[in-house]
Amino acid sequence: MNGNKSVWISSLDKYVPVFLMILLMAVLTISNRNFLSGQSIFNLLQQVSALGIVAFGAMIVLLTAGIDFTAGFGLSLAGVTAGYVYLESGNNGIVLILTALLVGAAIGFINGAIIVKLNLNPFITTLAMMSICKGVSMLVSEGRQVTITTNYLLSLGSGRILSCIPVSFVVFMIAVILMHIIMNKTKLGIYTYAMGGNEDAVVYSGINKGRYKILVYTAAGICYGLAAVITCAQVTVITSNISGDYLLDGIAAAVIGGTGLQGGKGTVFGVTIGAFIITLITTILNFLQVPYLFREVIKGLIIMGILLFDIVVSKTTARMRVTE
Repeated sequence: MNGNKSVWISSLDKYVPVFLMILLMAVLTISNRNFLSGQSIFNLLQQVSALGIVAFGAMIVLLTAGIDFTAGFGLSLAGVTAGYVYLESGNNGIVLILTALLVGAAIGFINGAIIVKLNLNPFITTLAMMSICKGVSMLVSEGRQVTITTNYLLSLGSGRILSCIPVSFVVFMIAVILMHIIMNKTKLGIYTYAMGGNEDAVVYSGINKGRYKILVYTAAGICYGLAAVITCAQVTVITSNISGDYLLDGIAAAVIGGTGLQGGKGTVFGVTIGAFIITLITTILNFLQVPYLFREVIKGLIIMGILLFDIVVSKTTARMRVTE
């Protein structure tokens, strides 16, 4: 009996984001009957693709008890730089993809190196880097717009499989599988959880903590670079403001999906569900035609409410484990 109770408690804590996602889908279906149409599902899956990948970058940094504010403007810088190189290369799509990934990786590497080598706080370091990325992206773009014309990039942005599955979502699903393998089957993933759970134990175990922390921030940067590729392909016109709300939405998706701000706690599955929850909230507000000026306020309040609800459930399950 106690064993069944333990399983139930564990499941309650783990699957709260799933229940929230189902609830939001029910609300969306009731508020707009067209939600279950092929086009609406396509739009939802298309929107979650880049956000989910950004959330993975946020997750791996949060797992080390750090934080990364460069997601939004890092994505912009990767996209703008890739767009400029794309134009100079005669609209070579491969060049755009590689440039975006390299720029993202470089931003992450610099973040990690500064944090590790100079022993600076991740909050301050990435906040400063966010400002740098914003300024450099504007300098690189110089107010210009770059239009995507390469067919396979356009297919990545708007192509579909079986009428309602975006090509970008297939890329996202591949990223989900790769992230799951990395976080559960490789030294990088295992040590990432360990650094967040007990950093001193990692050091005493003889593991090069600094090296793996730099790798974590570099991997996060690669996630932002890949998200930049998808975003550029979706919008087809690259400008310095392509990042949108990715910064806060990415971190919110990771936290709502169960990633702990204190480090050591979080799963790829949970973050994937968190990305869907954020996208569903945005979709509901759009369907309800909430004025833009109020949309971000309401969205923030909803996210705060979900986080508070999750905290209450986590504390409740913790007490139930103690009294078991």
